[in-house]
Amino acid sequence: MDELSQVDLAFCVDLTNSRAPFLRAAQQHVVRILEGLRATARADLRVAIVGYRDHAHEQDGSPTEAHDFTDDAQATRDALFALRIGSPPGNTDAAEAVVAGLVACVQQLAWRPQSYRVLVLVGDGPPHACGADAQPWPDRFTERDPSGSSLEEIADELAHRWTIVHAMGMVPSSIVQHDAVLERTFRRLAEVTDGAWYPARDAGAAMLVVEAVARKVFSDVEIDRQVWVQLAQSYEAADAEAPAASFGAAPAAPAMMAVPGAAPAAVQASVARLHKRGLVK
Repeated sequence: MDELSQVDLAFCVDLTNSRAPFLRAAQQHVVRILEGLRATARADLRVAIVGYRDHAHEQDGSPTEAHDFTDDAQATRDALFALRIGSPPGNTDAAEAVVAGLVACVQQLAWRPQSYRVLVLVGDGPPHACGADAQPWPDRFTERDPSGSSLEEIADELAHRWTIVHAMGMVPSSIVQHDAVLERTFRRLAEVTDGAWYPARDAGAAMLVVEAVARKVFSDVEIDRQVWVQLAQSYEAADAEAPAASFGAAPAAPAMMAVPGAAPAAVQASVARLHKRGLVK
């Protein structure tokens, strides 16, 4: 079934001044990495990009820009080159509009209902209202992000929408006093959504993380495809009179399965993913 191959991959990227080296590397390498991997994988890949900076003033709303999903490599490349680095007037603290960027990913991107949903968060500043109160440049918004959402709320929303967050912290940052808060909050996002935390010292290391995440996603999709076939065959064997279409939407899981080259834990994780995506009962 077509939904098994669907991958929606979004990048949520800090566009403040310190992230210029990462953006240049992304413009040069991200599309090449993804296209190279897609050539060897049976995946229907779409890519979206959301950039965030910081709030100039509390009443200004969300300082984000969003480029919706596309399966066209040139459109992805164009979106990357359309991004502009900059910090707004009044950006006098180390925290950034991370929460606003994540809210934009949820509200402004057209995720497919049953796709494998992955969000790669890249930043070197912690979210607002998460305890980044140390000197120098303590958080201006200590109670709540001006977007109206909190880190825990957006993390729960992403988990509810079955969106896996791989959170990449560019550390050590230029303001190392706040790196502990960044790691704690980025780890929390990853844990709540079944993703992973990745520290990266520079743009080159960040590109290696992007490649590793993409490889894992495409590997997961291949395992999911094999697991789903076994589930479908199990359903058919249990009800020989049921036509193929009847198990095409949601086969039931047998007690034991094995996929060549995949550990039992990976197979169990696949069944859980298929369930969350609505592809198995």
